[in-house]
Amino acid sequence: MLANLLVDQEQADEALRVLRAHGNRGGRITAYRLAWLLAERERLQELRTRADNSDEITATRMA
Repeated sequence: MLANLLVDQEQADEALRVLRAHGNRGGRITAYRLAWLLAERERLQELRTRADNSDEITATRMA
């Protein structure tokens, strides 16, 4: 997955951009990876916003 390669190359912000673009289309694996990376990067406000907008995977990650 491109996002994993970007994270490995210390380009987490670019990985988040890629994941956001694909995560909004409903792919569960991508949504999980996005939630995980947001939590890892301490992007808590975005996690809360996604959870509030009925993103079940993000809500689970926050629990």
